[in-house]
Amino acid sequence: MEYIVCRVEDCKKEFGSDDSLTRSRQVSALAKRKLLWWIQSKGLSFDTTIAYGPKGKPYFLYNEGLHFSLSHTKEHIALALNDSPIGIDVECLRRYNEDLVRRFFNAREADFLSSAAEKYRDELFTRIWTMKEAYVKFTGEGIADNLKTFSVIPKSLSAEFDSTKIELDSSKLEFDSGKTQWRFIPTCPETVSNKLQINSLFLSEEQVFVAICTKKL
Repeated sequence: MEYIVCRVEDCKKEFGSDDSLTRSRQVSALAKRKLLWWIQSKGLSFDTTIAYGPKGKPYFLYNEGLHFSLSHTKEHIALALNDSPIGIDVECLRRYNEDLVRRFFNAREADFLSSAAEKYRDELFTRIWTMKEAYVKFTGEGIADNLKTFSVIPKSLSAEFDSTKIELDSSKLEFDSGKTQWRFIPTCPETVSNKLQINSLFLSEEQVFVAICTKKL
């Protein structure tokens, strides 16, 4: 598994941009250009036509053995490559919004965040958001109402947050990893059919949070 995070402005300098497009469409187009550049820089050569699954998950139509995921904010682009399904999400620090959490998150997460100490809420909210997005990108189910079908919460607020990891298994729904302990609880156990791993990272140089979901090796 490999991933890169780059600045939108750097991609603009490298590839140019179409100012007739909205900002969001410009960034999306740049992300695809960066993905293709990355593949070429690795010496890979194949038809890179991108197709989309029933719920919008992108994939290489003519290379089933190479999986990718992409995400972007207004200022950053994150890309991931792997030889098995993968999901990535990138976010700047987001302000905790209780109304939004109650609307889109699982009730366990909403209750957890509302009871967390205020100094932790923004970071916890951002990390949980990115991990949930990475997971639904991995599964290809998309956001829709799927964010409510599982919860991701730390067991302890005293945990160190950098480089946290969640390991998911359909037979065991609780895992400990180093100093940070998280729980992944699907509403229905069958929603997790494979052993998975989610890494939650904070990239201090770019001041962004990144979450990556892959199959556990």
